[in-house]
Amino acid sequence: MLIKHDQKGFTLIELLIGMTLGMIAISALLSFVGFGIGVNGKTISKSKLAEETELILDVMSSEIKRSGFTAATIAMIEDPIANASVFRNSIVIGEHPSEAANSCILFSYDYNNNGLLDNLGINENFGFRHKNNQIQIRQDAALCDQDDSWENISNPLEIVVQSLFFTAAQVTIDGITRTQITIDIVTRSRATNQMSNSVSRNFLVRNYD
Repeated sequence: MLIKHDQKGFTLIELLIGMTLGMIAISALLSFVGFGIGVNGKTISKSKLAEETELILDVMSSEIKRSGFTAATIAMIEDPIANASVFRNSIVIGEHPSEAANSCILFSYDYNNNGLLDNLGINENFGFRHKNNQIQIRQDAALCDQDDSWENISNPLEIVVQSLFFTAAQVTIDGITRTQITIDIVTRSRATNQMSNSVSRNFLVRNYD
């Protein structure tokens, strides 16, 4: 004997409601994933900007710290009048006419350890400046206001350097007077114009007299 069972399925309205709820859930999930990707992208951009800024500061500070170094130190100690250092008082702070004040620093040191300030064959005049939203390094003893012989060391595709400011001050530590340099820099991400990074760093130039 065949027994008849009632079979019930979903009505059209129930299917439509189920599909609508499913689409809402999927949309919410995609929105959450998109938000996470956006936050992660901003975090990466911020970290990259900070890394680029710190790298630039490392290059500038490590070079400026060498200001005034000379291999003729022993001769200077034995007879400071007859053997005055040619690298003495070489730090000069200025700016390019199109940039803010104190955004350029010039200095020199004994790169090849011969006790002489060489201008031929090897460059012993160094410097950094802010120009066209980038950090540039000095070449061929160029001055702050010259347009030639300066090259970018910051990456124009990655960051915009909004400002650069150098300060030199005399500080006395344990009875010894040294020159302290402070670098203030503000950079902005090229990819995210609203993201900026402001850093200040100071250090002693121990060789400078």
